[in-house]
Amino acid sequence: MAVAGIVAEFDPFHLGHLYLIDAVRRRLGAGTPVVAALSGCFTQRGGAAVCTPQARAEMALRGGADLVLELPLPFATASAEVFARGGVEVLMGTGVVDTLCFGSESGDVPFLTRQARALECEQFRTALRSCSAQGLPFAAARHSALEQVLGEKLSAGANDLLASEYLRFWPGEKPALAVPRRDGGHGGARSASRVRALLLEGDWEEALALLPPGSREVLLREREWGRCPACLDFAERAVLYRLRSMTAAEFAAIPDCTEGLEHRLVRAAARAGSLEEFYNLAKSKRYAHARIRRIALRAFLGIQAIPAHVPYLRVLGADSRGLELLREMKSRAALPVITKPTHGRNLTGEAGALYQACRRADDIWGLCLQRPLSAGWSWSAGPVLLKD
Repeated sequence: MAVAGIVAEFDPFHLGHLYLIDAVRRRLGAGTPVVAALSGCFTQRGGAAVCTPQARAEMALRGGADLVLELPLPFATASAEVFARGGVEVLMGTGVVDTLCFGSESGDVPFLTRQARALECEQFRTALRSCSAQGLPFAAARHSALEQVLGEKLSAGANDLLASEYLRFWPGEKPALAVPRRDGGHGGARSASRVRALLLEGDWEEALALLPPGSREVLLREREWGRCPACLDFAERAVLYRLRSMTAAEFAAIPDCTEGLEHRLVRAAARAGSLEEFYNLAKSKRYAHARIRRIALRAFLGIQAIPAHVPYLRVLGADSRGLELLREMKSRAALPVITKPTHGRNLTGEAGALYQACRRADDIWGLCLQRPLSAGWSWSAGPVLLKD
C-alpha cells in the first residue's frame, strides 16, 4: 500500500485541505496513510501561524491525516525552493512515505516534472540571470526564464510553482500525485488567508463556516484558552525595535538579503512606524513584498542560516494508523524521530542547536497573541494523539 506525503501549513486546516486529502485517498485507495510535513509557529508568508502547530496538527488529524511532522523553522520561513526542499526531506526522512501529493493549478505531473528538470539546467540559470538583470522580481524572472527554456507559456499559479520545486527534490523513481485545484482553491473552498483575516476581524461565524467540523472545534477551544488568533502585528513594536536596531551588516547576514538590499532595509526601518509601512518602503519592482516580509521575520527571530539538511523529525501528532507508521519508522527512518520533549533536549550538535532555536522562536510566537503567552510552553509540548 502507498503512503502519501503532503507538505503544508494548514493555517488553519480548511475545506480545501480536506478536499486534498480526500482526493488523495480516492486516487490511491481509501486506506492510504497520509503523512504531513507541517510548518511550525511561523510560516512562509513571513507571518505568525494563527494557532500552535499542535493545534493545527490536531485539525489535520481530524481531517484525515495520520501522522504530522514539523518542518523546522528555517525551512518553513524560506523561499519556495528551500521550503520545498525541507518539506521533501522531512517526508523522505521517514523512510515510509513513497508518494508525494500536492495541489496544483494544472494537475499535470509530467509537465511539472519537466519544469522541475528545467530548473536544474544551465540554460535556465543563464536565462534567469538575464531576466534578473532587467530588474524583475525573482518570481517573475524565474517564470520568464522557464518559459524561455521550455518554449511555451506556463501557468502563473503559485501552487504549480511550488509543485515544480517539490519535484526538483523528490526522487524521480518515486510516484507523485497532483490534485487539481478548482475555483481558485481545493474543492472551491476559500483560502486560508481569508479565514485568518476573518478571525482577526472578529467575524468568527463566517470564518468557521469555511472550516470542517474538527477545525472549528479546535479553533474555538484555542480561542477559549487564549491561544488564537495569533498575528505578527500584535508584536509589531517588538519587530520594529529589532529592525531599527540592526545594521546593514546584520541584515546582510540574513538568508535571501542580497544585492545591497540591506541598505534599503536600514532606511525603511528608520522611517517606518508600522510593519506594513516597512514592507511598502522596502519593496520595489525587484524586491517583492513577500521577500521583504520573510526577511523581516527572519531578522526578528534571529535566523541567520539555513541548515544544509533537515536533521531530525519532530512528531506533532498521530492517530492509530500514524502510530503504526511510527513503529515502522523505528527501523526505516533516516533521521532521529522526536516523540517526546526530552528527546529534543537530548539532541546534540547542529541538530540540538536547531531544535533549541525552533523552541525559542515558539516562545516569541507567544508574543503574537493579543494576550502574550508565557515562555516555555513549547519546551514541554508533546504530540497530539488521536486514537480510534
